[in-house]
Amino acid sequence: MFWKRIAVAAVAATGLATALVVSHQDSPAVAVEPAAAAVPAFDHIVLVMFENKDYKEISGSSKAPYFNQLASQGAKFTKAYGTTHPSQPNYIAQFAGSTHGVDSNKCQDLGNKENIASQLAGIGKKFVGYAESMPSDGYT
Repeated sequence: MFWKRIAVAAVAATGLATALVVSHQDSPAVAVEPAAAAVPAFDHIVLVMFENKDYKEISGSSKAPYFNQLASQGAKFTKAYGTTHPSQPNYIAQFAGSTHGVDSNKCQDLGNKENIASQLAGIGKKFVGYAESMPSDGYT
C-alpha cells in the first residue's frame, strides 16, 4: 500500500489533538476524531486580587517576589476588569456571578443567593476565603 499523506495536528495550548487524516492513493481522506483529553482536577485554586494597585506595581516588582514566583506558575487574568464602582459589587459579582443589585459598599444581607461556595459545596468541595484586615468572620 502507498500512503499519499498522513497529517496530525495538535493544539499545543490546550493539549487537545485534532483529527488524524489518512488517505490512501485510491481512496478519499478519512477523518478520525480522537477522544478529548479529560479536564484536569486541581487540588487547589487560589485567586489573589490586589485592590487599588496597578498591575505594574505588583507584576514583576521586586517588592512582591513571592507573589511573582507563584504567579509564574499559574494564569494571570490581565484582561479582567471590574463590573462597576465601588469595590463591593465587584467582589459580589466575582463570587456570585451577579452583583445581586448591590451598587455600594454599604453592608447588605444578600440572603441565600447561589455563589461559588454553594456550588462547590453542592459537589462536595470546599471553599475558603481570606480577607486582609478583617477582625472576625462575618465582620460588617
